[in-house]
Amino acid sequence: MSLSKIKGLMHEKKLIIGIIFFLLTMTLFILFDKNHIIVKIDHEEVSTSFRGTQTVEEVLKNQNISLKKEDKIEPALHTELEDGDIIKIQRAIPITVVADGTEHKINTTLNKVEDVLGQLELQVDEDDKVEPSLSSTINKENNSIKIVRVEEKIEVKETSLDYKKIEKKNSNLLQGKTNLVQRGSTGLKTIEEKVVLEDGTEVSREVISENVKKPVDEIKEIGTKVPVKKTITSSNKSVPASRGSQTSVKTITVEATAYYVGDRTASGTKPSANRTIAASSSYSFGTKMYIPALGNTYVVEDRGGAVTGNKIDIYFNTREECVRFGRKSLQVQVLQ
Repeated sequence: MSLSKIKGLMHEKKLIIGIIFFLLTMTLFILFDKNHIIVKIDHEEVSTSFRGTQTVEEVLKNQNISLKKEDKIEPALHTELEDGDIIKIQRAIPITVVADGTEHKINTTLNKVEDVLGQLELQVDEDDKVEPSLSSTINKENNSIKIVRVEEKIEVKETSLDYKKIEKKNSNLLQGKTNLVQRGSTGLKTIEEKVVLEDGTEVSREVISENVKKPVDEIKEIGTKVPVKKTITSSNKSVPASRGSQTSVKTITVEATAYYVGDRTASGTKPSANRTIAASSSYSFGTKMYIPALGNTYVVEDRGGAVTGNKIDIYFNTREECVRFGRKSLQVQVLQ
């Protein structure tokens, strides 16, 4: 074979190898010149690829992936993608919140109870109950929230307590006469209760304090003494008295009170019940006075700063007797 033919065959062979290399290169370029991306939808992944340049929105459209306005997506729809990029989509779930008698429905990508309530601008007080708890996570299967409003209040109940009326017989008091020893007053029972309400309905009631102001009984003395018949005389005329052979000088009306303290009288004697009285200096010590209402004759043995004019102060043994006697207007016969 001539040299020229050999050179021609070698040239053709190089040409064929070049063409094959070119075709192989183009094939590899076509095969590997693609952008590969991943689309993550919640917990699922979808792989896809494309040549050239595409935005997030275009890739989703090509993959027939639709979005709701509440869904969350990264990166933004207008972002141009590069090889290896990941598109993340978080689907919004429907959530129902019941609070204050109203049902709130919302689609959201928030998955914490506290965040959902914040999105709805629902305030929760410290005592309120939230089901599930504020820190709980919600999902498609567990997508209901309930708020129970809890209110605590204090209620005060007052009950009036009636007093008793007590009557006591007094043999030193004339029949038909009464003496009010102690005024009666009603008592009061006060109860404080803590009441717990849930959504306006009472769920518990607890007594936290109870105070009782006892009533004060009314005590009244009823006279049982039979009056002694006596001769009534006008003033400054002597008449038979009801004690011994003494006669009445005059009959006066006095304001009588009672006392019980003191070991010695102003006259120097030791005071004695049913005998000692204090009178003004108009009556000398030793002057005897008969008091028909009490059926007894007394002797002026003492004085008193408040005992002036037609006032007398009768001595008793105890404070209780003085309280029972009180203050009276009495007729007195001055004896001689």
